[in-house]
Order: sequence, then C-alpha cells, then structure tokens
Amino acid sequence: MENTYYNKLAHRLIELIGERHYFNGTAEIETEEFCGILTATLIIYRNPLLDPADISGTATHITDIIPVWWKFDTYGPGGPCPNDFSWSEFHPFLIAAL
Repeated sequence: MENTYYNKLAHRLIELIGERHYFNGTAEIETEEFCGILTATLIIYRNPLLDPADISGTATHITDIIPVWWKFDTYGPGGPCPNDFSWSEFHPFLIAAL
C-alpha cells in the first residue's frame, strides 16, 4: 500500500479515537482506485499531559496504539480486491499522526 494511503488512514483513525483509551470500530478511506476499510480493536496507551492550564489534571496524550485484532478490506469498482496492508508498516504513520 502506498505511503499516502497509510498517512490518510492514520489521520482518520486518530480523529476517530479522540480521547478514548480503547477503540473498537472502523476507519474508512476512499481513493480514486479503491475504498479501504480498517476494522480494528485497539488499546490506546496514554500518559498524563503536563500542562499547567489543565487544572483538573486529566489531560492525556497518546503514547502508543496496540492492535488486539484488525483487518483491512479493499473494494474496487468490481468488488473486493486484494491488498498488501501491514500493521507494522502502518504503525509509524499512526504514531507520526499524533
């Protein structure tokens, strides 16, 4: 899969995760060539954010995202099509999107 697709998917997934510590759902990307759907169950690791403006002390930032289970499906004009998605290749794009 091309880096631009990994990057697009990473930003979409971070948007969907929001403030959660656990994610179970789907993130979709559409290109001219295909529609890609990542279905995943993820553990979101967070650390406290040391921000003096956060009076409650509850602000956090994501330090890592670990998959419990995932699958990536792609669909072209003719229906399902094979892909070479790899979580190990995707993970650096995900961390960079934080």
